[in-house]
Amino acid sequence: MNSVTEAMEGLREGVLLDVGLDTVAPNEPKDISSWMYDYAADKIDIIDNRARAVG
Repeated sequence: MNSVTEAMEGLREGVLLDVGLDTVAPNEPKDISSWMYDYAADKIDIIDNRARAVG
């Protein structure tokens, strides 16, 4: 995919995913989303590519 803007100086290419830590039961399916998707979902036409039932 081609970029429509110039990269900002000092930033790495790509997306950094901050997963964090939590205590969960082993093999318990969890949905993974992001604040960016939650913010944009009702503002623009966006593909829902959130991870569902990750175990």
